[in-house]
Amino acid sequence: MDMTSKQIELKAPSGNGKSPKLEVLSSDATEERGIEYRVLVGRRDVKFVTVSEYAAMFFKEGDKDHEMAIELAKFWPPGDWDKGDVDENIEGDEYCFCSLTWSGPVPSPPVDGFLERVVESHSLVIVDKLSPRVRVVTWPEFPRQPLIYKFAAFPRDAQRISHEVKTYGLLSQNFHKHGGIVPTFVAHVQHNGNMIGFLLEHVSGHLSRDREEHDACHKALDELHALGIKHGQVRDANFLIRGKDDGSSFDPEDGPPKAIMLSLGQTARCNPKDQEAEHAKLE
Repeated sequence: MDMTSKQIELKAPSGNGKSPKLEVLSSDATEERGIEYRVLVGRRDVKFVTVSEYAAMFFKEGDKDHEMAIELAKFWPPGDWDKGDVDENIEGDEYCFCSLTWSGPVPSPPVDGFLERVVESHSLVIVDKLSPRVRVVTWPEFPRQPLIYKFAAFPRDAQRISHEVKTYGLLSQNFHKHGGIVPTFVAHVQHNGNMIGFLLEHVSGHLSRDREEHDACHKALDELHALGIKHGQVRDANFLIRGKDDGSSFDPEDGPPKAIMLSLGQTARCNPKDQEAEHAKLE
């Protein structure tokens, strides 16, 4: 497959008076290029649009994503393209699409035989937005149970998502020894045939509040280190003490508290010095 990007000829929007239905799925401000948008066109097609900081000046201050979708639809160019740039025109008095490119399908990370359940992104119902790349969702197979949906909002995120999936795969192979220290991996998520993310158990829990719960965080980290892996993002917010389904606190009668580690996107092989450094961050 030829993955070389090619320039697409700019064409004027259709004059039939109908604007495409657009929805901004994610946005991200970058220092170098401006604001990047991940846009759903219709029901299935996803395109990426970058609005330069100069063009952004023409939009109303405080424009939200849905308002940006309305503005982009007014001059949305037709054709087969997946990346577009919006900038000021030659006269500098308004904004327009200045370039379009087609990069072709993004190669999907392999499932590698690890939990081969795959769901389509359009089957998920968004319940809450936790960050530009994390959502709380429901899925028809678990209608009453919220799940965490982590995804590659932009092509540059794909490598990190693939890395995190591989870490969950490694932990699943050692579940009999180290199971339960991370949320349960539920399914891979694809869009139009491309793997773009995954679903996790939505952990009900709280941050550690006493020495026993703090020790549980160190124990979970020890179990990860026993596999030769460092977490890479050790901080209190990435360790939850598992609570009951209703969110209540740990009950001593249930046994010792159990810590769950979150955010495995920066894991790496570790040595004894790495292990000591990570434990020190929990002190």
